Amino acid sequence: MNNASIGAFAILEVQRKIVVVRHANGERKLSLPGGGLEAGETPTRAIVREVWEETGLSDVAFRHIGTFFLRKSAGVVFLFHSREFCYEGEVADYQEIADVVLIDPDNLPTDLYPAQRKLIERWRNDNLGNRGYSPFDLL
Repeated sequence: MNNASIGAFAILEVQRKIVVVRHANGERKLSLPGGGLEAGETPTRAIVREVWEETGLSDVAFRHIGTFFLRKSAGVVFLFHSREFCYEGEVADYQEIADVVLIDPDNLPTDLYPAQRKLIERWRNDNLGNRGYSPFDLL
């Protein structure tokens, strides 16, 4: 797995809505805040960095709620959750992120990445439980 991708993404809850970002480049689809781990970085450190870079949020208390192997490529995604932060809708990196948006998890927009839609649906339907890491979950 030399070319395996390892990512960390966060479901950030704000009054029954969740925070998503629209990237400024590429397909410009909506995405959960997050991204790839840098060399030597832990998933927990990566999610703190990515959330700050993409939303401007700092001092967020994250809980790891699942780990998923990717079906279509070699890789793994660590999913985190938080509702313990003060949301101000700030974008920290205007070159990477075009917008920060609150969405209704019960009415997901069509321009959300499909794999992230699955993550949100699993979380919304309590299909993650409190079991944390499972090496058998596939995305």
